[in-house]
Amino acid sequence: MSVMGTGSHASSNAASFMGLCAAKYLPILNTASGTATTYLPRAQQTLSSEIHGYTDITPEAQGVDFGGTVHFKYNLNDIECLTKCTLCVKLDGLVAAGGGVNPRYPDDVLCHALDKITFMYGKELHVLSGDEIHFRRLQETNEDDLKGLAMIQGLGLTKPERILNATVPIWYYLDIPFWWTLSDDAAWHQYTLQRLTRITLTWRGADYILQQDTVDAKPTPISAGNYILDQFLRFDIVSLSNSVQKAFISQISGCGDRGWLYMLTDVERLCQQVVSGQTTHTILLNTFSKYGYNLRFVIREAANLEAHYTNNERFSCLDLNTVKLDISGKNYLVETDRDWLKQIVNTRLFSGNPELPIYNIPFTHHPEMHRDAMGGFDFSTMISPQIVIVTDALPSNCFVDFFLYCRNYIRLVIKGNETGASVVQPL
Repeated sequence: MSVMGTGSHASSNAASFMGLCAAKYLPILNTASGTATTYLPRAQQTLSSEIHGYTDITPEAQGVDFGGTVHFKYNLNDIECLTKCTLCVKLDGLVAAGGGVNPRYPDDVLCHALDKITFMYGKELHVLSGDEIHFRRLQETNEDDLKGLAMIQGLGLTKPERILNATVPIWYYLDIPFWWTLSDDAAWHQYTLQRLTRITLTWRGADYILQQDTVDAKPTPISAGNYILDQFLRFDIVSLSNSVQKAFISQISGCGDRGWLYMLTDVERLCQQVVSGQTTHTILLNTFSKYGYNLRFVIREAANLEAHYTNNERFSCLDLNTVKLDISGKNYLVETDRDWLKQIVNTRLFSGNPELPIYNIPFTHHPEMHRDAMGGFDFSTMISPQIVIVTDALPSNCFVDFFLYCRNYIRLVIKGNETGASVVQPL
């Protein structure tokens, strides 16, 4: 028996779900005391019902495997707004090759395999990476919730468990953290849109994903076909009443060309190579250009990011000894050792295991509250920001991967029968 389940994915019609609740997927105006006012749409005041359900979206083209790009489109519809998005992938079992043993997929296989996820409405609005999602989950998820992710996402499984899973075809599931999925009161109002919403997944090649022991050879699928047997996106949806839809459209239309702004938790990324044997690494951060509230970084050996079937451990990270950060000629973070970064910064600010070699330099008091974190630095105005990292002598060439969590906005404009969306800088 495998560690994970092998569920089906029959699409569900929202009308078949009976759970009704008060409408909440609207821009809301409140008084200082928090009580509703007459400025709210009548539908909001009278607590119109919402019907929750699921919609499955299959790829535009079937048979896309590791190394390929798969496209999904959400067709125009009259009633739905999207609240959550889950990637569902069925992977085939593996057969060892060339005399190797223990064929398996890596830990957190979907994040490992995803190079990037792109959300598009007319133009590119949001790009996520499997690397960033993985490190965010480890850093910001408590131990009990991580145990649940082991069962559905394959995160934190032991090597024997992964070997067992690879003996049969199995489903893996990954929640995709688009900006509108990070809060229970946010949604993508698909019914307002005049063109298709598109999501594109770019898969890494199988050479960078598969693992086996003893021989550096490529394990093959049990079926002798694709490694990916099936894949689809499951959206949590809310079907709104006509009155609620009209109220939302009216409010957005009333904003004119300014539109309605969705706060977008965005990530700027910088990957810098550091050389084997060195202990002090000075890295300029001047490619960052946005208003950032937390700088997260990891150190990984270059060999772990290359194709090698007896390795392929891209999420294995090295420790540092100290770090300091200078911005515009001033010392923002004094030289600080790893014990402080783990036991104080990680323990105080994040829910995950603080001992993991994932480091953070926060520019706000609550960096884990991505929708509500206030404060930060506008890196576009900084002069020569640089970070100095001290390590033991590096065993090989490495990469330092930086993720700057920052602010953008998605501007949604509705004018008559026309809609548009674009990424804009914070006000």
